[in-house]
Amino acid sequence: MPHAVYGKHHFKFPSDFNAKDYFSSFFGVVIDEDIPLQRIVVRAFGAHQHYMRSLPLHLSQKELYSCNEYADFELTLRPTYDFIMELQSYGTMIEVMEPQSLRQTMKCCISDLCKLYEAPMIK
Repeated sequence: MPHAVYGKHHFKFPSDFNAKDYFSSFFGVVIDEDIPLQRIVVRAFGAHQHYMRSLPLHLSQKELYSCNEYADFELTLRPTYDFIMELQSYGTMIEVMEPQSLRQTMKCCISDLCKLYEAPMIK
């Protein structure tokens, strides 16, 4: 039975714990079980669609549709902070199509970023 040692304390993993299953609904290191598992559709524009095919964002990623201009990809995961930061890092190369709540989150983040750069710089 695997166990971990923290100082003088020992932790024994439950016998029915499967790390692969547990972490499969998360994007990275942020674990927030309060965020529900969701179906997410991301549209990748131009050459970025090829990038997403070769380096999927998540193991659940599936391609739904493609044409010369864009491709739509479906993912099933919990949209945690680190996932949202990853999506933002692609800028205008991607667009969140679904769910509406994640589109709104992205919109608010972009709006906040614009406000930050519209304000006078503090010296």
